[in-house]
Amino acid sequence: MERLNARYGQIMLYLLPALLFYSVLLVYPVIKSFYLAAFKWNGFAGSAMTFVGFDNFRFIFEDATFWKSLQNVMTIMAGSILIQIPAGLFLALLLNGKWRGIRVVKAAFFMPVIMSATSISLLWKFILYPGDGLLDGFLTQLGMGNLIQAWLADPDIALFTVILICCWQGIGVVMIIFLSGLVAIPDAIKEAARIDGANRRQLLWYVTLPLIREVTAINVILLVIGTLKIFDNIYVLTNGGPLNATEVLGTYLYSEAFSNNRFGMASATAVVMFVIGFALTLIANRAMRREAYEG
Repeated sequence: MERLNARYGQIMLYLLPALLFYSVLLVYPVIKSFYLAAFKWNGFAGSAMTFVGFDNFRFIFEDATFWKSLQNVMTIMAGSILIQIPAGLFLALLLNGKWRGIRVVKAAFFMPVIMSATSISLLWKFILYPGDGLLDGFLTQLGMGNLIQAWLADPDIALFTVILICCWQGIGVVMIIFLSGLVAIPDAIKEAARIDGANRRQLLWYVTLPLIREVTAINVILLVIGTLKIFDNIYVLTNGGPLNATEVLGTYLYSEAFSNNRFGMASATAVVMFVIGFALTLIANRAMRREAYEG
């Protein structure tokens, strides 16, 4: 027992730096946000903080811009899941093999992930620049000038454009996670299915997909969390415009804090984001586990 306690103490000693790091950078900001959400404060040191209870939540729930930003976040989330999950799985299946140059191809798909969101957004802003952008010039050269749009300036298509850019940037992560799940499937299981007469479609549908349900759940959860906290892409590409067509919770929070100097409302928005993310993560995780159990 003494040796076990000593071993446990040694493990906790090794974990202590990580726990402190996690607490300072993650736990404390969450607690602080809950605290500030109950106050009216302009964010300046030394300025008065007035306790307002739940008024900040009432104000943001009565704000049409907040609901528009929430709607846009849910749209981006749905688009990201519907596009990146099938596309990422397809790429993973395509690259789950051993052939010459496969590492280069994997690195190429993963390259946008390691680039900063700001760099990616500036690149696409240059490509989609009205009139002189690479895309408009390319369409003009092909004689398809009638397809040219105000990709980031038209309220009807700006959000769709942002979704495609975010999917292009993030699909590498989805692909790599799916690849890790595919590699973990024992060859014996697939070989047994082939011996039983399963063709490629049946092997994919009845063997591969059920065995990577947990990996799929991880991808969905990461997409949910990533979409909720999206900010850099929107801020650089459109800054929430035009006409709030691409306003998201991150840009709404930023505006409340640093443009309107209402840190209490910004903190209330952060709390709402935390609650939504926590709830959606639980729902996605439970749904995947239930499906795996029933399967």
